[in-house]
Amino acid sequence: MEATPAGSEKTRNVYLFMCYCGLRISDVKQLTWADIDTSSEPWIISKRQQKTKTPLYLPLSQKARQFMPEQGDAAPTDLVFADLPTEPSMNRSLKMWAKKAGIEKVLTLHTARHTLATTLLTKGADLYIVSKLLGHTDVATTQIYAKIVDSKKVEAVNLLNDL
Repeated sequence: MEATPAGSEKTRNVYLFMCYCGLRISDVKQLTWADIDTSSEPWIISKRQQKTKTPLYLPLSQKARQFMPEQGDAAPTDLVFADLPTEPSMNRSLKMWAKKAGIEKVLTLHTARHTLATTLLTKGADLYIVSKLLGHTDVATTQIYAKIVDSKKVEAVNLLNDL
């Protein structure tokens, strides 16, 4: 998807940011520059989650930061992703962008969280850590992603059957 031009640059940047950090769209829409500690590496998002009302401490990867706008002269209270299209509009843009990229799966803003979870687990990240990065209050919520990764392992092993 990154290599495919998107119809909406804002939707592209928000979606890819979410793919690399795992924030919910409700939290992205309310993310201010004051929520991000840029004084150290990695940058850290500290905020109360909209959905669960629990605190979230989220290190930001360099990859996620690539899709953030520059702060420039924005005040700490300014939104990081200002003037976003509506969620339905962004989801329509995602659908068209995915089609252009040759992806048949229906993408929504929420699938960005799934992308982060399955990518991290596939790369060997600990389930508990992924759960904390996603801001899940119960690790059982994250276990569905482990099942997806397990099915991919079975598919991979089955490739050997034809040898």
